[in-house]
Amino acid sequence: MAVILAGPLQAVLALLALGLKVFQLARNPYSAPLRAVTLCLLYACGAGLLALPMGARFYDGAVGGTVTRLAQNVMLLTACYFLMCFYLYSALDHASARHRARREATGLLVTVCTLAACVLVGAGDLLAGGFAEVDMAIPEDTVFYLVAELYLVYSLASSFYWTHRFARSSPRPLSTGLWIVAAGVSTAAVSAAVRVAFVLVRSQGAVIPAALTEWTRVLLMAAVSLFVTGVSYPVLRNFLTSARFWRRHRRFHRRLLPLWLLLSEAFPHVVLDVAGPRRRGGRPPVRGVHRRLHRRVIECRDGLVLILPYLTVPPGRGAVPGNPAAERAAALLREVMDGAALRLEPRAARECAPSATARGVPPSLDRQRDREADVHELLCLSDALRDAGPGRRRRTGTGMETGTAAGAAGAETAEPAEPTGPVRKRLLRL
Repeated sequence: MAVILAGPLQAVLALLALGLKVFQLARNPYSAPLRAVTLCLLYACGAGLLALPMGARFYDGAVGGTVTRLAQNVMLLTACYFLMCFYLYSALDHASARHRARREATGLLVTVCTLAACVLVGAGDLLAGGFAEVDMAIPEDTVFYLVAELYLVYSLASSFYWTHRFARSSPRPLSTGLWIVAAGVSTAAVSAAVRVAFVLVRSQGAVIPAALTEWTRVLLMAAVSLFVTGVSYPVLRNFLTSARFWRRHRRFHRRLLPLWLLLSEAFPHVVLDVAGPRRRGGRPPVRGVHRRLHRRVIECRDGLVLILPYLTVPPGRGAVPGNPAAERAAALLREVMDGAALRLEPRAARECAPSATARGVPPSLDRQRDREADVHELLCLSDALRDAGPGRRRRTGTGMETGTAAGAAGAETAEPAEPTGPVRKRLLRL
C-alpha cells in the first residue's frame, strides 16, 4: 500500500520542484546549468507521469503499451543525460562543456536508436507487461532493457562522481542539498545495476522472485524522492532565510515609526518624497520592505544630524531660530536619552551605547559604530520614545494630530513611496 501511495506523492514533489526551477529559469534564462537541471526535472516528471497506474492505463489504451514503455524509458534516459549536462556546465568552461555535452548526446542518441530498433524488430506488443512481466527469453526484450539499464548505470555513476565532488567543496546549504542528491543518485545507480543483473539472469530462463523485483522498484522511487528533495532544498532554505529577514526588517520598520514621526515633524524636508510602484490598496510591494527600512534609517539619521545643535545648547536657545518643533523634539529626545538606560533595561544595556548617551549625542551618530549597530541604536531610541507616552504630536498624511493609534496608522499608510534616481542609488549602496 505504501508503494502505491508513493507514486502520486512522488509526482507531486517532482512537479513542485519543476515549478520552482521554471520560476528560477524565468528570472535567469541564460544560465546553462539551471536550464539543464530544469530539463532534467521536466523529462523526469514526464517519465513519472507515464509510470503512474492511471497514466499507464490511459496511454496504453491510446497508443499501445509498447509505445508507452518506449516513451517512458526515453524520457528517463534523457533526464539522466541533462543531469550530466548540469554538472558539465557547472564544472567546465562553456566551450568545453558544450563539446562534452555533444559527445554525451551522441551516446544518448545511439541508446535511443537501439531501443527503437528493438521495438520495431519485435513482434506484437513487445513491452506491454512492463519490466516484471516481460518475457526476457525474447532477445529484443533482453536487449531493450539491458541497453536502457546500462545507460542508466553509466549516467548515474557519472552524476554521482560530480555530485560527490561538488558537495565536498560547496558551502551550506548547497552542500546539504548536494549530499541528498548524491544519496538519491547512488541509490538509483544501485537499483539500475541490480536490474541489469536481473535481466541477465532472466534471459537464461531463471526466475527472479517478485519481492526482489518490487524491492528494486521501491529503491528507485526512494532515489527519485531523494533527488527531488536535494534539488529543492537549497532554494527552499534560502527562501525561508529571506522570509525571516523580511519579517525582521518589517518589524524594525514599524519600530522606527515613533522616532521617524518626531524627526519628520521637526524637519519635514528629510523625508524622501519620491514616487514608486504600489500594490492594490496603496501598500508597497513585498520586495520594497528592505528599501523602506533603509530609507527610514537614512531619514532618521538625517533628522538626528539636523537636531544635534538643539541637543548641545540649553532649551529655549536653539541654534536655528524660528523652529519651535525642533526645540520641542530636542527637549523630548534629551529627556528620553537621560532616562533610556533605566527604562529599557535589560535590552538597552546590551544595545545602547552609554558613552554616546552621556555626551548628550544620539548613539546612532557615533561614527565608530557600524550600520547594524546604528539600526539597533535607532530602535532603542524609538522604543524609548514609544514608552514615553502618547502625549506627543504625530504627523499623518492629512496633517497634524495627537498621538493615537489612528494617527500612527495614517502615518504608516502615507509614508513616502519607493525612491528612484539618485536617491535609489544611494539606498542600494547600503
